[in-house]
Amino acid sequence: MSDPVTAPDRPRSRGLGWPIAMSAILGFTVVVNLFVFRLAASDPSFSVEPSYYQKAVHWDDELAQRRHNADLGWQATTQLVASNDGLSRLRVRLTDSAGVPLDGAQVRLQAFAINRASQVTSLALSASDDPSGGVYSAVMPDGGSGRWELKLDVIRESERFTSVSRVERPK
Repeated sequence: MSDPVTAPDRPRSRGLGWPIAMSAILGFTVVVNLFVFRLAASDPSFSVEPSYYQKAVHWDDELAQRRHNADLGWQATTQLVASNDGLSRLRVRLTDSAGVPLDGAQVRLQAFAINRASQVTSLALSASDDPSGGVYSAVMPDGGSGRWELKLDVIRESERFTSVSRVERPK
């Protein structure tokens, strides 16, 4: 047996290898998760419904508005028309339950392309000079062709009407 006093000195391991390896693996995992989160959040086709909790709390108000829309009997016919300058013009024709055009309304719109749901456009539509009346229009900003969802909010005198429709944007 060798004498412990005369044995050559070997460097003693402090046992730091495993903690360092585990810390490196956890750090790498956090960095990869942050990268994936950023990648998912920057995707324009990904969307989160704004104020979702408040919408849930006020769901009864939404149902009451839908009943009121049905009682009014108003109709909104939407159409996207391509123009020569490459932009699209949105035309909305509003009629009452008897088919009479509704003039003098304030028409607001929220629109988004289905494939780019996080990019919502808000517009105020102005009355058009269409001789038949009840037509409101606005130029839609460029957002590509495809299917669009349009959420109308119409106020005329003391009445409020809402409508959700989908249209195909011309190429």
